[in-house]
Amino acid sequence: MSNIQLIHDRDYAKATATGIVVVDFRMDFCPGCERMDAVLSHLANLPQNRSIKFVALSINQDFQVAEAIGVKSAPTVLIKQNGQIIGHFFGAQPASRVQALLDHALKEAVANV
Repeated sequence: MSNIQLIHDRDYAKATATGIVVVDFRMDFCPGCERMDAVLSHLANLPQNRSIKFVALSINQDFQVAEAIGVKSAPTVLIKQNGQIIGHFFGAQPASRVQALLDHALKEAVANV
């Protein structure tokens, strides 16, 4: 997760307020979360995603935001644009599916400029 910023409940609002942000709600020692970590780390390194911020919030340690927005399982991934949720998924997903969601978010961002 070296290219994914670990955030805490207190950082969530500021970290997701502007731009396109992928938020990985994860748990320690969760096999599906570990698979998503690898997928998101790979995607964060791709040139087409350089304008996207990738963050992770461990719901083992910080659960208030997850509870407040209704996250019930891990991994849960939100895609936010300027603070608004524009996409989400649950469970480990292949990189191709996640990239398709990111491509859509990037197109929407360009269309709204």
